[in-house]
Amino acid sequence: MFRIKSHGETANAGALDASRLAQGLQEKADRDHTHTTAQIQGLDEKISAAVAAQFTRQTIGGVDIVRFPDGTMIQTGSYRFARGGSPIGNEVVFPIAFADDNVKCFVSERHSGRVNGERQHNWLFIRAKNHAAAIITNWYESSCDWMAIGKSASGNAASPTPIVPEIPEIDEEPQRESGRSSTGLRNRRRHRGLDFPVGS
Repeated sequence: MFRIKSHGETANAGALDASRLAQGLQEKADRDHTHTTAQIQGLDEKISAAVAAQFTRQTIGGVDIVRFPDGTMIQTGSYRFARGGSPIGNEVVFPIAFADDNVKCFVSERHSGRVNGERQHNWLFIRAKNHAAAIITNWYESSCDWMAIGKSASGNAASPTPIVPEIPEIDEEPQRESGRSSTGLRNRRRHRGLDFPVGS
């Protein structure tokens, strides 16, 4: 229990000085204040920096590489292959190898590289050769854009630090201790051979 006294000395050590208390309260924000996030100086920049730190992006040899906090890595690039009278397999080497062979590959032919001869059809396929390369198969000369998605090797993942700190779980053990009834204490005393009420 605190006693509030505006002047003079107080007998108990837990007393509060009313004048200092009032001054301290004036320096606090009102409970119903209407500040918005836009009014907090530098908040937008700090949030943007925290989000950006969760991802890494770089370009190696014309290939864009993006890594995500969970270890996912996406590589995208372009390729131009020569004309052939039969299917041609073209090897594309990933600048950064994936963690394993579980790589999903996609390819799309560019409009500028379409065939223009009568009854000509370009066949275009892609498959992962292994964790470090893919094979693009074509029929006619053309250009394409490709994408490979897989797991980043150990040490290549972006920072896994969460933006929002985790909320620790509440330890309810003290509450259960304080919630024990006097009956439990009386039973323990009776068990010890002391059969008398708690208040005695």
